[in-house]
Amino acid sequence: MEYTPSYRGEREQIDGAFRHSAFHYLVEVKWERGEATLAALDTFKAKVDRKLSSTRGLFLSISGFHDEVIVQFQANATRNVVLMSGEDLTLILEGRLSMQDALDLKTNMAAQKGSLFVALREHV
Repeated sequence: MEYTPSYRGEREQIDGAFRHSAFHYLVEVKWERGEATLAALDTFKAKVDRKLSSTRGLFLSISGFHDEVIVQFQANATRNVVLMSGEDLTLILEGRLSMQDALDLKTNMAAQKGSLFVALREHV
């Protein structure tokens, strides 16, 4: 998977980008001790929304997400951001599934069930 490293646009910082299954993905990574906040998710979603409609977002929070934040974030009318936890990333780095398979699983669950966060441990 070809990955574009972090870059700064005129008014925003993007942690990275890649292309997968005909979609462009922007990446946001939170290497913070606490779980990601709704404000952080909303800020990133706004960045994704300002791009072409074929753009999706991947929000990686090393500390994961509080269940209530996920529920509030999923209440948004448009769903173009999938969520990944540090535990998900660990499974990928351990080789238990590929990044491509993880993205396919997460986007399929988002499309079929509206779930923007799916714990990969439940599917490996």
